[in-house]
Amino acid sequence: MRYRKNCELDEKALDQDEICRAYETPDGTLMEITDDELAATPLPTAKTIEISGFLDMAGVPGTQYATPYVLQPGPGGDKPYVLMRQALARSGEASVGKVALHTKEQLVLIYAYEDVLIAHTLHWPDEMKPSAEAAPTGKVELADNEIDAAIALIDALGEGGPGRVRGPVHRCGDRPGAGQD
Repeated sequence: MRYRKNCELDEKALDQDEICRAYETPDGTLMEITDDELAATPLPTAKTIEISGFLDMAGVPGTQYATPYVLQPGPGGDKPYVLMRQALARSGEASVGKVALHTKEQLVLIYAYEDVLIAHTLHWPDEMKPSAEAAPTGKVELADNEIDAAIALIDALGEGGPGRVRGPVHRCGDRPGAGQD
């Protein structure tokens, strides 16, 4: 597998040393931006969460969720924290915004959970592969008894949950009986 970058203008393959970051000025001039200049540029969301609106969490597809973080109020922030948590809990809504994590701006969903606020990072919509591209393209026929058997298996395994999934964790080659014939 190879990852090749091609020029959009002439479709020539480019080497890494031919690629750079640049800012286009209003007159069309490209100004190169170095890694050092980029690193020195503060993100507008550094040490803050910029809230841009509110929405019903049911409207966010589960596939867009990434990593949850528990938010904690800073010094003097208890009252705004509790006010936000209570307002979100009562309204049943979540706030959506941006936050800087690991030198990258992330889309984030903030919602009330028990006595805390959770900031759940989300994948940007353009990072998500459309489901139509991933769905099977061949014709698949299933008999009712095959579906019934699958449902019976689901019922037989009972209710699950992250707390019920336990067991030893082994590295490849370290599992019991590995290397024994």
